[in-house]
Amino acid sequence: MMHRITPYLTIIRPLNALISFLSPMLILVISDASEDEVAWGIALLSGIVAAFVCAGANVINDIFDLEIDRINKPHRVIASGAMSLMAARRYYVFLTGSAVILSTWINWAVFGIVVFSVLLLYYYSVYLKRTPIWGNLTVCFFTSVNFLAGGMAFDQTEHAWYPALFTFLFQFGRELLKDVEDIEGDRVGGANTFPVLYGVRASLLIVTLSFIILSIAMYWPYHTGFYGKWYALIVLSGLMPLIVAVTFMMWRDTSALKIRRLNQLLKLAMFIGLFAIYNG
Repeated sequence: MMHRITPYLTIIRPLNALISFLSPMLILVISDASEDEVAWGIALLSGIVAAFVCAGANVINDIFDLEIDRINKPHRVIASGAMSLMAARRYYVFLTGSAVILSTWINWAVFGIVVFSVLLLYYYSVYLKRTPIWGNLTVCFFTSVNFLAGGMAFDQTEHAWYPALFTFLFQFGRELLKDVEDIEGDRVGGANTFPVLYGVRASLLIVTLSFIILSIAMYWPYHTGFYGKWYALIVLSGLMPLIVAVTFMMWRDTSALKIRRLNQLLKLAMFIGLFAIYNG
């Protein structure tokens, strides 16, 4: 039984779906509505919707990336044969359809964001992912808009802007680094990503610049008094050392294996950043 369920869990990237699920919760916790029981119910529903959209996006991405994944990541669910294309398509329809229907129970603003995100992420998988920068920006938009949608769900948008900005800047560097990791398969598959068109060195320069901008942006909420000393302590002792280490190490070794490991470190850094905001 478990071997039948495992592909359905693996293909949705559970860690990514978890981050999407927690995004509205984080906004609620740091907002003025954290004592409101109704708001918690809305946040829970918003988290489920966000996780379903994220999960569906990962499924459709693997459907359209099948040929490239056979080169870059043959262990992935569809490329390895653990799930058929037909089953993946049905799973995608279920996930995205459920997200759209559930979003109507929140409010019309969130419903509009969900519909737009589903359509944009589909277009991303079909076309934008194989273009320089635009594909990266699409993923950044989706990961950051989760926080804004969470704020809109219970009228606490003012608390969502910084988490959204942090996520957007952080994800941009990470997405471009993922393109560096996938450069060989993308080149064979005809994907015109930034590393394919302009090379690894130019890509690493942009990743470095994005992390510098991120570091400046992380100082801003503490400087303005929006977040306090615990935020600053976690950022300085946990998040910044990881970002600096990844930045230096990516210049020393650009092999696919090394970049993949650095991207795993960046996933950890993402959680540390959200933890800092939670304690802000």
